[in-house]
Amino acid sequence: MTMTASDKYTYQRTVLCLARVLAGIQPTPWDKVQTLFRYCPQENAAGVFCLDTRAQDAVIALGIYFLEGGCQHEGQIVPYLLRLAKCLPKAVWIDDARSNKVERVRIPSAEKFSFCLNTLLSDIAAKCPDSREEIILNQVETLSALANIVKSSRDSSSAPPPIILCKATVPLLFGLARSMGRYASNDPPLLCRIFPPELLPIQKGGGRDGTGSSSSASGTCGGSFSSSERLAATHRKKKKKKKKK
Repeated sequence: MTMTASDKYTYQRTVLCLARVLAGIQPTPWDKVQTLFRYCPQENAAGVFCLDTRAQDAVIALGIYFLEGGCQHEGQIVPYLLRLAKCLPKAVWIDDARSNKVERVRIPSAEKFSFCLNTLLSDIAAKCPDSREEIILNQVETLSALANIVKSSRDSSSAPPPIILCKATVPLLFGLARSMGRYASNDPPLLCRIFPPELLPIQKGGGRDGTGSSSSASGTCGGSFSSSERLAATHRKKKKKKKKK
């Protein structure tokens, strides 16, 4: 089933809202994080990840949760991200052709995702000293693997077809090279600047009584996630009151 442009952005908004709701729960139980994690792509028996637009959005949302939630569950999330990054050279890319029509800049999806994933890893390396060395080593090894594939493509009979080189291998290399070693020296992290929290529009004077209407705001993330955000905000207020006492 092909995803339309509106489906793409609705799904992206939804998973990003979910990520930020979870980040507002301190600490976040792992079983709640799994409601987001289960949407992330998993490798098959051959060690290959299949990446469509929704899978990519879910990984980015998981990264937003990790960075904004105080780097919780590092032992579960970081190894998964490292494994995914290392397997990108042999991943299967599923293009959602209809959703791409609205994008003005036609950067290959492989390059965009490689850039976002490795920006996330660089952000994590800056925040999590225990994972820093492993992240840098992973990025260097993946960069070397991609460069070797491109270098040997003219001489090796086992090299990927030219279409794969153009749509996946070279874009992955560019995305990784652009994102290595880039991080913000102060908050928010770079990935959170690329995908900032969405400002909910407030409609003023919508009713006859002069009061504002919040219908447009609640519709932005979907009713269920707007309710979740309110619950998370209430939870944070209660914690602040307890600290004051």
